[in-house]
Amino acid sequence: GHYIKMLSIPELKERLKPYLTKYDLSELTDEQYTRMVEVTYEPLTVLSDITDAVPYFFGENVEIDEKARETLDTETSQDVLKTFIEKLEAFRAFYKEKGVKPKITMWAIRAAVTGRICGADMTAILAIIGKDKTFNRVNSAIKQAV
Repeated sequence: GHYIKMLSIPELKERLKPYLTKYDLSELTDEQYTRMVEVTYEPLTVLSDITDAVPYFFGENVEIDEKARETLDTETSQDVLKTFIEKLEAFRAFYKEKGVKPKITMWAIRAAVTGRICGADMTAILAIIGKDKTFNRVNSAIKQAV
């Protein structure tokens, strides 16, 4: 971990590539790849930890882990996700008025978009994966009304 933090970002980008072969790096621009490394390298103990730290930056969908599934399986989370898709701009103000803390809304979104309840900075993740992937993943996480 200590030596990883001593590497420059350009050096890290090169040294991490062997551990990212299961992903299609061509999905990211160099700028996006740089940003992904910047927001994910800090907790790495060994370089190979990057493999499990970044799957949500790649592909159209994400694998939702158990804790994220529990987060998504609440009525509030489902409502949050639907509102997120329908009213992205007014979203934060809407939930603040309802008395729902921002971290609660972000957990639901993080769980849907990354399949996890913790990870890199959400604004960075959303900026890197883009609107289409974000919307597709949130839509996939919304339970269809029966």
